Amino acid sequence: MPAAGLAEVLPMPPSETIAGGRGAWCTWRGRHLAIVPLADVVPGAADDGELPPLLAVLERDGLALGIPVRATLRLAQCVPPPAGEPVAIVYDEDGAELRLLDLAALFARRPEAALSRATPGRATPGRATPGRDTNGTDAHAGKPNDAAYVVFEADGLAAAPLDTLERILPLAAPPGTTLPWEGRAIPVADLRRPDAAAAGGQVLVVRAGAGHVACVVARVHLMIPAGAGRMYRMGATAFVTTDDGHARASYRTLDLTAYAARRQA
Repeated sequence: MPAAGLAEVLPMPPSETIAGGRGAWCTWRGRHLAIVPLADVVPGAADDGELPPLLAVLERDGLALGIPVRATLRLAQCVPPPAGEPVAIVYDEDGAELRLLDLAALFARRPEAALSRATPGRATPGRATPGRDTNGTDAHAGKPNDAAYVVFEADGLAAAPLDTLERILPLAAPPGTTLPWEGRAIPVADLRRPDAAAAGGQVLVVRAGAGHVACVVARVHLMIPAGAGRMYRMGATAFVTTDDGHARASYRTLDLTAYAARRQA
């Protein structure tokens, strides 16, 4: 992998399989990161369905992709091949054969890299052309969002339809198993990461049938009005995307109503 495009190598994080297709995705630095199967990058590479222990994160023009790796070995000098192929055979200074990834070709062939677009308020290398992501993906693809969405930080950034929420409240005290709400105690679901629990939070009171559940999140970020974003799917997961003409942000949607109903059952 070209060292200039390698953001970091880290232990393989928890991931979710992309239903109906190959690969998976995870959360990395608050962004959604598609994990590309190694066999899809290097033809002939062994793929037994198990993710290796490490994840190499590659970045280009503000987008990122994850490549599973078994080990990191060394730095090597080599002459880059002509551009155009995702993988090319090169030779290092000792004459050993290496397969070198062409990042431009790799990102051009992996539209799921658009999931990693940094959210507003976070550093974003490069800048998108109005109406398009930097990898050429049409930023206006998908249908407009029929409902307004609330974007919040839980275990990563996510969005839920506004009409499923009864109220948004400040978290006045560390949550217990229940929270007082309109004269009765309703169950509590803490959606924050363990390391964020001490920093306070906010409460989303979610309707669940005839009852309610208090979902604790780290912070509510913004609201996406109806028609101000676009909806698209990646496997079984739905995302809502916003585009202000300069940068695009994608948020995984959560069905908090269904989640709350399971808590009530």
